[in-house]
Amino acid sequence: VYESPSIERLLGYRPEVVEGQNLFAVMHQADVDPVRQAMARGLERPGEAQAVEFRVRHADGTWRVLDAVGVAQAGGDLLIVNSRDVTERREAEALVAAQNRALGAIAQGAALADTLAVLVDLLESRDPGALASILTYDAASRTLRHGAAPNLAREYCAAIDGLVAGPN
Repeated sequence: VYESPSIERLLGYRPEVVEGQNLFAVMHQADVDPVRQAMARGLERPGEAQAVEFRVRHADGTWRVLDAVGVAQAGGDLLIVNSRDVTERREAEALVAAQNRALGAIAQGAALADTLAVLVDLLESRDPGALASILTYDAASRTLRHGAAPNLAREYCAAIDGLVAGPN
């Protein structure tokens, strides 16, 4: 397996470190089979481009989404693959989709709690492992009110709901 020097820019690995290595080791497990299938199709049909999108672990530990196109040469012993990082594009598309869900909920007159839950889901999706909540403020009673926190423990949400906010 030959790796272009651009792999360092793309994934943070020096070419000589990954050359000859099993790249499936840094691939997201859910994406291994689709990539293997695309490779098999390519080797069965030399000269016919095969496209596949998959996640790969960057040297810094983050996941990157790559869009790859591979073509097997006649004889089936050489597979040339070109990949590009589409992580930011996929994240932007997910953000727009989530914003559209929130705006759709507002436009359809959804309950405030439901609309806020969509926004919390959006926030949590931006940072895997993060948990978020939205609180509202009741000025008359000077208390915090639970708005939405679909993934936080109910006991936590109940403990915060009704807390007095501000001085005195």
